[in-house]
Amino acid sequence: MAILVAAGGAALGTAIGVGPGAGWLAGAALCNLQFPSDGADIRTEGPRLGDPTITSSAYGASIAYLEGLAGLPAIPLSHSTSA
Repeated sequence: MAILVAAGGAALGTAIGVGPGAGWLAGAALCNLQFPSDGADIRTEGPRLGDPTITSSAYGASIAYLEGLAGLPAIPLSHSTSA
């Protein structure tokens, strides 16, 4: 349902001249106002801030190697449990 309202907003935004992106945004916002999510079906998985296990950069560990034309955003992390 939400995708249909957003797509309709994109079509309307293109028709009136504001562009499909602005129309999609307006359609999605309108759908979220009309049909709010109860939030019960949202489940977050993955590491938490308190989880001290981070991928190690120890000797012998594999190093990710990526090739391509576009730059890949990344933040190198360093973590140790000793002070």
